[in-house]
Amino acid sequence: MAVLTAAARRVPLASALLWALTAACSGSDPGPSSGAADLASAAADLVTAPGTDGGATSPSTTASALTDFVKAGSYKTWKAEPAIHASTGPHGGNVRTYVNDVLYASLKAGNTSHPKGSIVVKELYGSGTSSLTGHAVDIKDDQSGEWVFYEGFAPGYSSPYYFRGTANFCASCHAPGLDYVLTKPSALP
Repeated sequence: MAVLTAAARRVPLASALLWALTAACSGSDPGPSSGAADLASAAADLVTAPGTDGGATSPSTTASALTDFVKAGSYKTWKAEPAIHASTGPHGGNVRTYVNDVLYASLKAGNTSHPKGSIVVKELYGSGTSSLTGHAVDIKDDQSGEWVFYEGFAPGYSSPYYFRGTANFCASCHAPGLDYVLTKPSALP
């Protein structure tokens, strides 16, 4: 197995893993001349891809990346409320909430502060139960630890509500929750 160079140790973990896999598969050391920027870019694509890993890696927290993330639907493999139900909050209509593994473990442990990378995805159904009308996402940015709030509506998700931090409309409604998460552990399996 190849030894990581000092340059490779400075790129994110995902980049280093990609570098190691490239070296192992090709039988050669791609070395620093192969372009740490190219490796970082490829690894960033892996990290920002919609999570099929239970949320171990977070999507990018830009509005457009979150739109792509919810439209892809990969969060549907996460822990979820058992069924669609009437919303008790400001989203109105019927909803169903999903949480990634990071947040699920934190909720079940009874933590009052959740780790970076915690994600809640709320499917919005309007007055029905068969057609998604949009999504709301709360994500604790895995770099800054800042909460990001997003709400977009089908079909085009154009002009979604998008806020960073806790001095905004979305955060004011979420403030009574444990670290801005309103989902109760008892609502999840």
